[in-house]
Amino acid sequence: MVVGILRAPQGERPCLITERIPSCDRGMVEDFAVNRSVRDEGDKLRQLAESTLNELRPLLEIAHEALICQQGLGRYQGYEAALRARNVEQAIIAIGQGGCLGKLRQAAAARGYDTVTVGIAADVSLGLGGNAEIGLALDNRDRYPAQIYATYGYSFGWSAGGGGAWTVGFSKERVTAMAGNSHGFAFSAKLGGGTGAGIIFDYNNNFQSIAASAAIGAGANAGVYVRSKTDLLTKGR
Repeated sequence: MVVGILRAPQGERPCLITERIPSCDRGMVEDFAVNRSVRDEGDKLRQLAESTLNELRPLLEIAHEALICQQGLGRYQGYEAALRARNVEQAIIAIGQGGCLGKLRQAAAARGYDTVTVGIAADVSLGLGGNAEIGLALDNRDRYPAQIYATYGYSFGWSAGGGGAWTVGFSKERVTAMAGNSHGFAFSAKLGGGTGAGIIFDYNNNFQSIAASAAIGAGANAGVYVRSKTDLLTKGR
């Protein structure tokens, strides 16, 4: 096979990275859920994401306050170590759940969100980039045990830089049902103070979650389309 000659039109299997970059034809993108090239609806999704972002701005302001509180606590390294060891109890201690997250959980429960998340994200990107996040998902009504999750994905759009970030978010999914594929948009400097925001949907464009992030490293983006996959690293009931 010759790199650059292969085609991946709508409905066909995307090309592997060893076959061709990008993986799909012009105007198409890779759908992780079905492993097929599908029509790129990025502009439509961006409009939906921006509209949702404006509607949920009061919720993001609460998330922003939680981020400031979390950064003040520090404990970044301790939290990351607990997550990678899949030690839920130590992870909860490291983020000081009773302090910074109290208001966040109350706001989520009052607005019908089942889950709040606190994660550590990392990205290295320049136009086409990869991203990953590991974190803790907490049920707002304590019906399900907390879960450690990992999200992997890649982004399209203008972006530059790299580094880590605290993230806090609200999800419509219960903690034991967070695994799966999704897509959405990430925006930087939407809340001031270097805080970004992300809006995530399922592949039917049903809203799933919203998150705020505070950069530890340097970087910027102007609305980046993201496709991702989330796995649960701990067992729920």
